[in-house]
Amino acid sequence: HNRTTLLLFQRFPGSFQPLAGSDFYAKLRKRFSRPTVAEVSCCKPEKNGLKAISAKGAAMGTNRLEAFSDGVLAIIITIMVLELKVPHGNPGPSALFSLWPVFSSYILSFIYVGIYWNNHHHMLQASDRVTGAVLWANLHLLFWLSLLPFTTGWMGENEFGRWPTALYGVNLLCCALAYFMLERLIIAVNGKSGILGRAVG
Repeated sequence: HNRTTLLLFQRFPGSFQPLAGSDFYAKLRKRFSRPTVAEVSCCKPEKNGLKAISAKGAAMGTNRLEAFSDGVLAIIITIMVLELKVPHGNPGPSALFSLWPVFSSYILSFIYVGIYWNNHHHMLQASDRVTGAVLWANLHLLFWLSLLPFTTGWMGENEFGRWPTALYGVNLLCCALAYFMLERLIIAVNGKSGILGRAVG
């Protein structure tokens, strides 16, 4: 009976107006009536904090960005080392010597990726927050770094030929430009008075 009454009040609240003023009507109204504008306003969170976050571009911490970037860089190094094929048929030193172009290009790229990982780590450690724009700039950097296994392998397989080496150089240039853009954007988000801004200038 009570359940039926509650359902009727929820669908036809006007039919219960003759009971206005009773405790039963007050309970029904409290349970099923929509909140007033004043009640909603008093429960709303402060907008100042939201406006501050919006002005900064929805600032967030750097933990997930660091973890994602570390994973991608680890995969890049793994792919590059897989390009070192084990020689077959000749167990002597001459077989290893024939791999020197591939191995040399791998060492060169490993050093480059290691430098980027090191600098990237220190840069984020000196940052308090990042924004969506920083996330996209970081993806831009990771895109060019992810092409290093291809350009490294092509250069090594062709023994540092002209065009493979030129493409490798263009790849490194794009990585450097992407890193510079990311660095400038992080400084803009954290301010020139921040740790990174004071360190880089």
